[in-house]
Amino acid sequence: MATFVALAVLSVLLVRRLMRPDEEKATVAPVAENHPPEIQSLELSLSDTDVMARAIGRDADGDRFRFHYRWTVAGKPQPGRRAMISRSMVPAGAIVEVEATPVDGRGARGRPMRSTLTMESTAP
Repeated sequence: MATFVALAVLSVLLVRRLMRPDEEKATVAPVAENHPPEIQSLELSLSDTDVMARAIGRDADGDRFRFHYRWTVAGKPQPGRRAMISRSMVPAGAIVEVEATPVDGRGARGRPMRSTLTMESTAP
């Protein structure tokens, strides 16, 4: 019985402690809104061996970000998400398209941008 009374008194004291109006109430700081990164430009260029994409962007929050790439050659999706594909995958006269999407470290995805080029035929 003494244990029960001690627990009851402890419970009342705890409730009084939690309900004291003169104490500061805990507040939760608002979480800053996460803005998606933006692409400012996307260009395609050729080297002897590759078709390369160069994307430039920014993130208003200063978050680190990267680009995800999707390639198509003559309308057919190509494997990989890198900033380049091998020229050996692109026949002469084919249209190459790349889509770059910026993604920041907190998961925000920006609007994608596309760029295209037509492979010139090589001299025989």
